[in-house]
Amino acid sequence: MRILVVGTVPPPGGDAAFALAEIATTFLSEGHDVELLSPDDRSAAHRSARLEGPLVALRLAWRSRRFEAVVFHFENHLPLGPGAGRLWRAVTLTTLAAALRMYEESTVLFDATSPIPGGIGSRAMGEIWSAASHVVVGTEKDRDQLISIWDVPEERVSVAPERPVVRKAVPEGWAVSDDEDPRTEVLELVRARATYDRAAMAARVTLGGSIGPAPESPFGGSKRRAIDPEAVARGVVALGRRLATKNSATNAV
Repeated sequence: MRILVVGTVPPPGGDAAFALAEIATTFLSEGHDVELLSPDDRSAAHRSARLEGPLVALRLAWRSRRFEAVVFHFENHLPLGPGAGRLWRAVTLTTLAAALRMYEESTVLFDATSPIPGGIGSRAMGEIWSAASHVVVGTEKDRDQLISIWDVPEERVSVAPERPVVRKAVPEGWAVSDDEDPRTEVLELVRARATYDRAAMAARVTLGGSIGPAPESPFGGSKRRAIDPEAVARGVVALGRRLATKNSATNAV
């Protein structure tokens, strides 16, 4: 089965991201074709995109042509985005429910740390409960309320298993311990890039320099135009001398 998994996966995201990554890994081990779509471009997902408001439903509807199943993880700013009002929430959740119905199977995931938008009893969330093939909530209380308020069949609702905390302290917003924090490596790359640029500029000045493209960085990316200020100064002086010589020759004639 081709399965689309939507949500944040490591390195950012904390324990919830690890849990979603484990779900995707399980699907892969079972032989399914899995693609990860994340709202955070730092995630180790196949694709990242803006996933806020009705745009989420459009992205899911577009992908329903290639996937039979979808797993959607509700997070603090997914799918509503920060500062969403009541009308925005209703439109977003209603269109998202419509997109979920376009898949043969759809699972929505919640955890104890991310509030259910508008609460279990909100009318817009009722669309989500009726559209999803399976719902995973954070607590037994949420499960009981969902069954009693919306008459969702018990077999369609389950509680996310508790995850024992065995890792070290995690920087806020990241899913790795301090000694594995990828930001440390990123900073080292930034410093190395800066050192490289300074060395390249110094070499061009020493060798006479010229105005033009700088050597391509060993860290990849597009080539950048670099202006050597000392080379510019030398060029201005040379041009001034040339103009002075030309004017002198013209006056002599």
